[in-house]
Amino acid sequence: MSTHESILVSVLRNPVRTLSLRPSELAQVIQQGRRANLLGELASRLDELGVTDNLPEAARDHFSSALLIACRQHDVVRREIDYLRSALARVKLPLILLKGAAYVAGAHLAGSGRVFSDIDLLVRKSDIANAEAALRLAGWQGTHLKSYDQRYYRKWMHEIPPMVHVRRETCIDVHHAILPIVARTSVDTEKLFERVQPIGRTDVLTLDPLDMIIHSATHLMHEGEPDNLLRDLYDIHLLVSQAFRGNCNLWSELPVRALELGLGRVLFYTLRLCEEVFQTEISSCCWILLNPVKPFILPRWILMVAYHRLLQPYQGRSSTLLEKLSAHFIFLRSHWLKMPLPLLVAHITYKYFFARDKVGELSRIA
Repeated sequence: MSTHESILVSVLRNPVRTLSLRPSELAQVIQQGRRANLLGELASRLDELGVTDNLPEAARDHFSSALLIACRQHDVVRREIDYLRSALARVKLPLILLKGAAYVAGAHLAGSGRVFSDIDLLVRKSDIANAEAALRLAGWQGTHLKSYDQRYYRKWMHEIPPMVHVRRETCIDVHHAILPIVARTSVDTEKLFERVQPIGRTDVLTLDPLDMIIHSATHLMHEGEPDNLLRDLYDIHLLVSQAFRGNCNLWSELPVRALELGLGRVLFYTLRLCEEVFQTEISSCCWILLNPVKPFILPRWILMVAYHRLLQPYQGRSSTLLEKLSAHFIFLRSHWLKMPLPLLVAHITYKYFFARDKVGELSRIA
């Protein structure tokens, strides 16, 4: 393990290594795993390998508890999926799941032990009004009621304001695209709808496996939330490992699809991080096909250094100057990609000076 690599990353690469850790190191893994929202996933890997019982009792209890919490949350998610499907069926709209809910519903490796705070779904922009009305009738109510926030979401973003159920308090995010309307990169969302697939034998849908990887990569590279970066990258590592197992032909299809969607550079950065952090095996043909969008050395080095610093979970000490600078850089870069400069300046100014009661700090700006 390198001096800059966290012990959590090391055991995520090779879960069996957990058995050889000292009690103090196990405590570190548990602390870091909980902080990075990855303790349940590590617990699931250990359970699949059948080695959980070989851990010290105190550590075993932490892992078992994390896995139990994840399993119970998954039960709630499956129940909510049924409610969402029924609500949208009233206006003849399909339920298309994204990210965590899709991993769980589709029994993906990335869903095993995973925890998340909301359910993401995708509808066509032309169907947003009907979908929102149907969801309101089913008990979900909108949030962010201030006029500025409403305009921010509905005019500029790729989703409407989050909705929360009045009784069950479950939260959903209704997307009509995978990037904001005003983002610097424009993605033809209709191309995603053309390749959606049913989950098993149900009428619930999700993205094509390649689009699922590309969407997760897009989320990773366009969001400025350091707390979930490692979890999101681990999701992609698992999605890639599962999708390409026994099907090497997909390695040429993935970059072609990313380039078709205008997200080739996003995929390049993400796969490079997967390779460097989790030692994900990436085919050489993939790098060859992504070569036309390969970034210049200096911006690539700066971005990779910043992400590597933020991909190391909390280790029980104060943040270093480099980590603080990396966090601000990733945050500002994410907003730079989301909206043009005049709009970005106006948005940050409003949130920082006029919405401090809800935001408090620059790093929490929506």
